Amino acid sequence: MSQQLWQRIAKRSALRPWQSNQVLHGPNRESFIVKRVLSSSSSQKGGYAADAGQTLVQQRLRRPVSPHLSIYGFQVNYIGSGLNRITGVLLSGGFYLTFMGYALGMPLSSSAMAASVAAWPVAAKVLTKVLIAFPFTYHSLAGVRHLYLDFALGFANKQYIKSMWAVFAVSGLSALYFAFGY
Repeated sequence: MSQQLWQRIAKRSALRPWQSNQVLHGPNRESFIVKRVLSSSSSQKGGYAADAGQTLVQQRLRRPVSPHLSIYGFQVNYIGSGLNRITGVLLSGGFYLTFMGYALGMPLSSSAMAASVAAWPVAAKVLTKVLIAFPFTYHSLAGVRHLYLDFALGFANKQYIKSMWAVFAVSGLSALYFAFGY
């Protein structure tokens, strides 16, 4: 059969109820029109539709947030994932604040910073170095770990957890190295 024949059949079958005497040309015509007007006017005047809206609002108030956080048990990998995000925010925020300081004309030259840090006690210097080095090293190593996982390697639970703790350990050791070694 040709495509035109199929189009004619589809049009005829779709229009047939409207062309028949049963819907628009007969004793049911007035009742059809009245039903049509009543159904469209009741939703506009707030009859049934307003009640349905209130019912929906009440149902939504009783429904828990989906998925509710209480259904999830604590897992160790939450720590690594959360810390990776937090260190990323800290690093980017630190860079933004530093660059805004330059833009605002604050004295952030290396000689001015070295002179101000030279007056600090040794413990404050080491703590500052650790607090700057750990987010940088952790976020960098967690990114390398994530690339490793992107190749579908190390997805077994034991390997996943071992790699997370390895990233913690190496990040901590490298932060201490940067704090004391430099």
